[in-house]
Amino acid sequence: MSCLNRLAVLLVLLCGVCRPVSAEEDPIFKAIENNDMAGVKKMVEERPEVLTAKGKYDEALPLHWAAIKSRKEMLALFLENKAEVDAKDKTGKTALHHSAFSGGNDCIAVLLENNADIEAQDNQGNTPLLIAATSIGSEMTAFLIEKKANVAAKDKEGQTALHKAAYTGNKAILEVLLAHNADVAEKDEKENTALHVAAKSNEKDAVAALLKGKADPAAKNKDGKTPLDLATDPAVKELLQKK
Repeated sequence: MSCLNRLAVLLVLLCGVCRPVSAEEDPIFKAIENNDMAGVKKMVEERPEVLTAKGKYDEALPLHWAAIKSRKEMLALFLENKAEVDAKDKTGKTALHHSAFSGGNDCIAVLLENNADIEAQDNQGNTPLLIAATSIGSEMTAFLIEKKANVAAKDKEGQTALHKAAYTGNKAILEVLLAHNADVAEKDEKENTALHVAAKSNEKDAVAALLKGKADPAAKNKDGKTPLDLATDPAVKELLQKK
């Protein structure tokens, strides 16, 4: 996959994982970051209202921060103490969105066991599955689909999880989606298929996976362009020309 494409996505989505807690924030955020379960539990017991404290990063709540930091036990503790499972941060993301990218299946399971909305949309229309499709591994994508996430869900630009994985060139995620009947012919608002996206991004492995999944190399977008028209990498062009 293209290093630039993945780097662009990771810089946006991982900034919350890597961002240090500000000294101005409630101490619970630092305790979550330090994985201080005893300290977190004491704060929740002494100040139940701490569960609605907002951090400086996208006004994330402790539940969101625990999801970002993959703190399964803390998620369970917060939910036991009546934290709102589908509460949203400034970007419209729920804890499940955050877990879908960086939290892991254990955190996802805790949230779903507490009736988290698997089809919740953030401000860009992304469901947790669409977020998972931009992550590095395929495990969370597969797990969400197993839990009945809608493979055909679209964001506000009409992109599906297949489009997202095509952009980052994640072959493993593409294969998971295709194995669960993701529609290779589905188009976004610009009438680009996932193959258009992969070709334009010069993602050779993604192009190969989509062609194997019967994507149409002759499909045209709103500008009348085929995937071949959008590709600039010789190896990608060669793959498309063979079809």
